[in-house]
Amino acid sequence: MEQLKKENYLKKFSLLFILTAVSFTILILSFALYEIAKYRDIIYKEKAQHEYSQKKEQINKYYQNYKQLINSIKTNPLFTNYIKNPSKENLRNSTSLFESFVSYDKHITQLRYIDINGEEKIRIDRPNTNGDYKIIENLNLQNKEHRNYFEKSIKLSKNEVYISRIDLNIENKKIEIPYKPVLRFSVPIFEENKKTGILIINIFAEELLDSIKESKDFDITIYDQDKEVLVSNNNLQNEWTRYLKKERIKNTNSIIFEEFLIKSSDYENLFISFSSKNWLNRFLTFFDYKVFLLFALIIFIAFVSAYYLAKIPKKLFDRITSQQEILIQQSKTSAMGEMIAILAHQWRQPLNQISVLIQEIEFKKKLNLLSDEEFETISNKIKNSLSYMSHTINDFRDFLKPSKEKNQFNILDTIKNTLKLIDAKFLNDYVTCEIINNSKNSIKEYDLISYENEFKHVIINILNNSIDALKINTEENNKKITIELFNKKNIIIIKISDNGGGIEDSIKDKIFEPYKSTKEAQQGTGLGLYMSKLIIENNFHGKISAQNLDNKAVFTITLNKDLV
Repeated sequence: MEQLKKENYLKKFSLLFILTAVSFTILILSFALYEIAKYRDIIYKEKAQHEYSQKKEQINKYYQNYKQLINSIKTNPLFTNYIKNPSKENLRNSTSLFESFVSYDKHITQLRYIDINGEEKIRIDRPNTNGDYKIIENLNLQNKEHRNYFEKSIKLSKNEVYISRIDLNIENKKIEIPYKPVLRFSVPIFEENKKTGILIINIFAEELLDSIKESKDFDITIYDQDKEVLVSNNNLQNEWTRYLKKERIKNTNSIIFEEFLIKSSDYENLFISFSSKNWLNRFLTFFDYKVFLLFALIIFIAFVSAYYLAKIPKKLFDRITSQQEILIQQSKTSAMGEMIAILAHQWRQPLNQISVLIQEIEFKKKLNLLSDEEFETISNKIKNSLSYMSHTINDFRDFLKPSKEKNQFNILDTIKNTLKLIDAKFLNDYVTCEIINNSKNSIKEYDLISYENEFKHVIINILNNSIDALKINTEENNKKITIELFNKKNIIIIKISDNGGGIEDSIKDKIFEPYKSTKEAQQGTGLGLYMSKLIIENNFHGKISAQNLDNKAVFTITLNKDLV
């Protein structure tokens, strides 16, 4: 019981509760994931369609916005006056008009007017979205007659708008780094039905593409009619494959939804595909902070529950221990009474002998018959009797002394010494006792390290029960107790039997319970065998049992030397 009391039940209960709670939660979440997985494709496809609609509307508005912007410049009086009369003043006014539009919209990288011969007449540049714009002077204006966008734009009818492919900006015949996606809008310019040139806007398209490819739930890829990838939010996917001569990473199995996005005038059709993110991203998306908070709450509740439940067995053990201490005290009191009775038996003969010797001294002294030799002889006999009594009281004192530390002792020798303690009781009740050693090896096999006095207590309890049974059920000349010892591979077995007729059937199965006595009510407390069981099982980690065999009561004690 003491061993159970000292165990850390809080740690065990906490671990048990946390494992149970977490396992139960994982089971529920797994079931939920299974149910969600069945409808995932449908749900994801509907969600992808919803995102697609938003992105398609966004890019259409973007394109429409710049179509309207270029048309508003085209029809502005400041610009039309310049087309009618390209004077210096009208040129300055048109340049100021262009400047106001560029300053208003940071996404405009170039705004130009190019005449019918391909000569740039007005040009304002911005190197990047965070940079300042600048007006290009006449000396730095270029001819764009052979540029693809000029050739296609100059052929358009009056109300048409040219929209280029989205490509990477090129400076000095090299792709500019960092990459700058550019989109061009242009319209032909007429004066009284006579074509005079084109108006063209170059737009930074990076923010547009970043916005289109952004998604928490999907890997999004934007590609053209030739399956060449423009951009993607999947880090494993190459971007701008046409311009950088890189290969597209093909993973069509994961595509949930794909659809046409928008068409340009430059024979470019853009498409968009939605793919499910990799399993780790899906897992982290599902197990967001709410789920982790749920786990933390479950663990907290489990620990608090374990803390309070762990106190229950401790309280029970403390209560049982308290009751056992009372029983132990009663048993010790009873055992002490029995030992005092045994001690009285041991001292009766030497006290009688001392009394007789003292009377002999007095008698011979009165008659002057006490010689020095006789006095010394009688004195030695008295000293021997007193020495015997002193030795006996020392044996009893050592037996009653509480065992706080283990010591090495020999089972066989201890049993012999125990018999000496109660030798007078054997003589008084005409009981013989035989010790049989069934081991053929050295008696050192019976060496043990444990509590010797507690073992003596067990042997005395069993022997006292046997003597009391013999007094009731056996003739005086046939009272016998046999103690047999066995040793098999570190297993010590002690069998104590008597020929007192065995244990009554009514108490045979309850003989080791407290207050179940084999003696008459006034003779026993019923705690001796109960205490013996506690000592053997708790302090020696062994076993004790009782049975009837051939009309004999047999008590068996089994000790494992490796466990003691």
